[in-house]
Amino acid sequence: MKELLGYCVVKPSFIQNEFHPKYIEEDVVEFCQKHGISFMGYSPLGQGKLLSNNTIIDIAKKHNVNPANVLIQWSVQKKVICIPRTSNPQRLVENLNYQPFTLDSTDMHAIFFC
Repeated sequence: MKELLGYCVVKPSFIQNEFHPKYIEEDVVEFCQKHGISFMGYSPLGQGKLLSNNTIIDIAKKHNVNPANVLIQWSVQKKVICIPRTSNPQRLVENLNYQPFTLDSTDMHAIFFC
């Protein structure tokens, strides 16, 4: 990333990378934030595998939302542009109907270590 900024004429407006609680490149996210580059995270649901994680399910119940919403909100609170993908029509509707809420620090910590 540093090398890219050293020779590019136009600074990138965003970087796209996989991003979810089981795959976090904090150094890349921090670099982007420090240099005014948006970080766009794909696969925020861990390719669907995190939807059945007990920690995620418990936090979803606590906030009366579905597990996908918890994972999307986690990304949002990490200041990451979140781009979930699904081929399931019901999940697509759930993702489109996402309503922001706040995860407290205990939730954020639990999700990080789920």
